[in-house]
Amino acid sequence: MMSAKHYIWMLLLISPPAALCQNIAAVNLEWTVDHTTDLRTDASASFSCTFITNGTEGVTWLQKNGEISTAFSVTGTEGTWTNVASQGTFTYQLTRDGKSGFMTVEKNGEGTFITLDFSESGAFAIKRRFRIASVTEP
Repeated sequence: MMSAKHYIWMLLLISPPAALCQNIAAVNLEWTVDHTTDLRTDASASFSCTFITNGTEGVTWLQKNGEISTAFSVTGTEGTWTNVASQGTFTYQLTRDGKSGFMTVEKNGEGTFITLDFSESGAFAIKRRFRIASVTEP
């Protein structure tokens, strides 16, 4: 017969971490990047940055260990993704300094990725895909 202590340990071992079972639209999540591809030129490189999604309230992009912080306002969303440990897709419509774009977060058979597309934004034009190394609750 299993003791209560052993039962609790067993549940902890087989249960996924709480952050990975979260609804992307309802909680704050920190997405750590280890690689990027410029979708306009196909250039790829190791790259370190972090995206913080605040439910549907906003998105912050941190670069150079937080020295550079870019805040985006969320103007809309598309999709439902209630468990980021499972495959899914969620898109944020974003604005920054009067420019509009979108950010799609997706998990598929190849991994987890963020695509940031402000390709129609003049001087701030960017269209990049970021590979996610980890996702946690900040």
